Amino acid sequence: MFCGVKTKYYTAGIDSTLPTGECDPELYEAAKVDSLLKWAQDAGKRTGLVTTTRITHATPSAAYAHIAERNWECDGKIPSEYQGCMKDIARQLVEESPGKDINVVFGGGQKQLGFATGDDDSCERTDGLNLTEIWENDRKAEGVSHRFVINRGQMEELSTEDKVLGLFGLGHMAYDLERDTGADGPPSIVNMTVKAIQMLQRGENGFMLIVEGGRIDHAHHDNFAKLALSEAIRFEEAISAALAMTSRDDTLIVVTADHSHSLTMNGYPNRGNDILGFAHDEPDKPIYETLTYANGPGYNVHRKNGSIDSDEYLWNDPTLMEDRDETRYMHFAPIYEETETHGGEDVAVYAIGPQSHLFNGVFEQSYLAHAISCIGKFGPNPTLCSNAPVSAKSTSILIMAFLYILNRLI
Repeated sequence: MFCGVKTKYYTAGIDSTLPTGECDPELYEAAKVDSLLKWAQDAGKRTGLVTTTRITHATPSAAYAHIAERNWECDGKIPSEYQGCMKDIARQLVEESPGKDINVVFGGGQKQLGFATGDDDSCERTDGLNLTEIWENDRKAEGVSHRFVINRGQMEELSTEDKVLGLFGLGHMAYDLERDTGADGPPSIVNMTVKAIQMLQRGENGFMLIVEGGRIDHAHHDNFAKLALSEAIRFEEAISAALAMTSRDDTLIVVTADHSHSLTMNGYPNRGNDILGFAHDEPDKPIYETLTYANGPGYNVHRKNGSIDSDEYLWNDPTLMEDRDETRYMHFAPIYEETETHGGEDVAVYAIGPQSHLFNGVFEQSYLAHAISCIGKFGPNPTLCSNAPVSAKSTSILIMAFLYILNRLI
């Protein structure tokens, strides 16, 4: 989706010629592919990357890194025999192009960049590097205004800096329903999107911004429907903010996802019932939740004593009924999986702005990057849309949400 090239599971920023989880220096260099952010930078556009996950996580990493295994976010994750072949994802962000050239970087990942340590389940650096200090020293050497920030209050103070790095969590950022909403806490995805657009709009040649609402996915994996829907609502608000801050005349906005989930909206719920509740309260009919998952950890929650060997459901257990109001209540899943799986159906792509008709119909995910290249007149397809009466100066891409924003396309 970011590079326009089909590749292998668990890899990012490389084509399919390099084996997953391995590294040969010659094969690695030949396998590297450029992303939308690199294309935009080469065209003189300002660029931004926003996510609610670790900034080194799978989706954002594909915008700047070239990696044979998505979990190589820290140096210690790379097998010893490949340590000299490729840098970990965090180092690629700070030390290599296009990562080091991104104007606005917002997300989680303080541990991965060596700024902090903690007891969350994400990796820590073993090389002792504080990549945030390296990032700041490199910006000083470039002679550009810059700032590194770690909370909403500091982020809101940003104004004229040319490059900014914001890390708002040890690992992933907190779910919006659970985050500290004060100035010392992390910003929301809406806060980050608005600030990113404000800072990128100063460029004369437009900008390219990628926004990921990545914690929607994480909540679904745990069967946390309430958290997933809340994250989706915040993502929708980020889209609305992006629309309000840009013009349909010169800004292309694309919204899509990289996959679906096994979440099911079951039919025949009573009118006006709680979307997070039961479909009805009629004792003579089978009881079921309006929202369930095809699989996941919610399997155990709904069985007597949490046993996978029990076929007895706990629909009428008073304790379970009380737990339904909890933020992390797990919805029903008929098959146990430690983490719920993705779904396999096609996902939607929504687009508005110059040449947005190019996203009509059914197409492969790799088409997205080429269509944006055509509309933005950069990258591998700069002339395919040259006869179009209007092109996009800036593009925003919001994914799973992903939001692609490509601005100033006239």
